[in-house]
Amino acid sequence: MDIADDMRVYSVPTTDRLINAADGTVRKSAGSGAATSFGVAIDNTGRIEGQAGLLWLANGGTVGGQILVSNAATVQLLGGAFVLTPYTFSGAGFFGLSAGSDVTLSGTLSEAMGWNDGTLRGEFTISPLGSLRVWGSADRHFNGVVTNHGLVDFMDDMKVYSIAETDRLINAPDGTLRKSAGSVVATDFGAATDNYGVTEGGVGLLSFVTGYQQLSGTTRLVNGARIQSVNGFRLAGGELSGNGTFLGSVTNNGAVRPGNGAASITIDGDYVQGQTAH
Repeated sequence: MDIADDMRVYSVPTTDRLINAADGTVRKSAGSGAATSFGVAIDNTGRIEGQAGLLWLANGGTVGGQILVSNAATVQLLGGAFVLTPYTFSGAGFFGLSAGSDVTLSGTLSEAMGWNDGTLRGEFTISPLGSLRVWGSADRHFNGVVTNHGLVDFMDDMKVYSIAETDRLINAPDGTLRKSAGSVVATDFGAATDNYGVTEGGVGLLSFVTGYQQLSGTTRLVNGARIQSVNGFRLAGGELSGNGTFLGSVTNNGAVRPGNGAASITIDGDYVQGQTAH
């Protein structure tokens, strides 16, 4: 299927579905740069190609097969429920959630996906090879539970609002959660966070608005960065390490290990050392 212009394709009954088989291709090959909104649910095990402008997948389906997005093109998950199955992504364009997106995800994210605006819902897992790259300064919303075995990377200053008290990010022992870019302005993450892997503050301020607890693993500061937990840090195990500042009270039953040389850790808040701390 070749979409060669900007248009809207509406789904009439809710059972409408496009099944793009393993040897099939759906592409947007031309257009002025405005959106093509594809309102039929699409189950992909073949190829989806964004060669020009903006292709909206507006009614859910299955993410799988191959996603190829050329430079300056976008394939956007706009609306509906998407099941994540193994897929490959290539190209210099954008694939993921952007302005106007309100999407529910389930399954396993096995490759790179971007989130630069919109609302992300659902319960899903990020595999060791998967990554959720969160960038752009727009406020956005999160509603669900994500278990991360790969990478969640905050690449800008932003606010991520939590919708429900049950919202949670679980950073597994093989997972990395980090702020890698931005300025001295905060990245505010509104969902409760449980760390078993590596949480890294690399630039500016990474702020956990609801709460942050570490059961094992490492919370690490790099180059004088700051990490904040508005309701305090609860360390049941693992370590705080690196060079920078922790903003908030710390209840420590793990280890505090500043980096080498002149590196130091500042705790700007109350410090309670438990019996198992060192």
